[in-house]
Amino acid sequence: RGLSFSAREVDGSIRLYSVELPTLYVYNPREWPKEILTLLSGIPHALVMVSDTQQVIFLVPNVAIERPVDARNLFTTEIALYRNLDSWNQNVSAQYFSYEVHISKQFLITTSLGSTLYLLLLRLMARNYEEAFILIDSVNTDRTFSAEEEQIFKALGPLAKDTHPDSHACFVKLTLQLKDGPIAFESPYNDLEQAFSYITKLSRVSAKCRLTVKQELSLMEICYTLSVKDETNTAPTNETQAILFNYRTFLLARQHSLEFSEPKESVYSLTPWQPVRKSWYAYTEIKKLLEVTPEAWENYSLEYQRQTESMGWQRVVEMFRNLARGGYNLANGSGFMFIYELLSKSLELAEGPKDHRFTIASLLVPMY
Repeated sequence: RGLSFSAREVDGSIRLYSVELPTLYVYNPREWPKEILTLLSGIPHALVMVSDTQQVIFLVPNVAIERPVDARNLFTTEIALYRNLDSWNQNVSAQYFSYEVHISKQFLITTSLGSTLYLLLLRLMARNYEEAFILIDSVNTDRTFSAEEEQIFKALGPLAKDTHPDSHACFVKLTLQLKDGPIAFESPYNDLEQAFSYITKLSRVSAKCRLTVKQELSLMEICYTLSVKDETNTAPTNETQAILFNYRTFLLARQHSLEFSEPKESVYSLTPWQPVRKSWYAYTEIKKLLEVTPEAWENYSLEYQRQTESMGWQRVVEMFRNLARGGYNLANGSGFMFIYELLSKSLELAEGPKDHRFTIASLLVPMY
């Protein structure tokens, strides 16, 4: 994209040099170094170049990219490229980004804010959270985004749906990085939701993606301001507010003990109201199924082939897999009878440490 090449003979071998960048030629070693392949992971459209001084450089076209949803692979890292997307191309000022491989071959050197944001987008799409977490330190600016930078920044929004604990860590760190600057930026994702998810999954966040105590406290101050405007209000309106408030209180107490070498005598915490959880849906629907009146069955008929043999756990797992793939239909009378037999424990299930027939039925009811 925007590049042309010409062949030159150097030391008895043919090299493909860039016309626009005459000191660079296409990297074509007999055996690719493992470090270079690691850095290339997640950048399928990169062109690897090398200079006359043997400096390795990645040229990455500035095109629209997306991580398609794959129902068969919930943690896919495949990337779709949209080279001719007009809405993207009209804001492009750099046809490609240049990333120099550091002499240690451990990371890439970015040359602009746009190249940093684009590499961050690629790392998150590849679910390379540790590299993304480190890269966020380079997202610094004292001005508003250009049109090119803004569209790359907005492309991060859909990736916030990733529920991996390290993904939440990356997004909350990005929130802190931009909130600390002189310019206010509107995040393409929900700062409060990311902070809440980060706290509730804190025990599963990898060590390399953990925020420092100071960073976590700054994050709590930002989110606490968004969620609870009045500190004297001791009745939180939802569970999120209470958890944020309690973790903020914990961090303040921890900071106090670090500064004064002694713990606080007491801390204040909130007990959240018990929210109406979606899991109650199963109970209400089961109750409806069991309270059907005889009149409702007058003009109703169905065919149901009863499971006569004990149902093994392998088949149960396969049934849920088929449901996830859309290959099994419960939305009919036979589905009702199958669930009813599980609830009434008429259907035999392979022996296990516990009787899980009611639990399985409860999971199936919302799918019915």
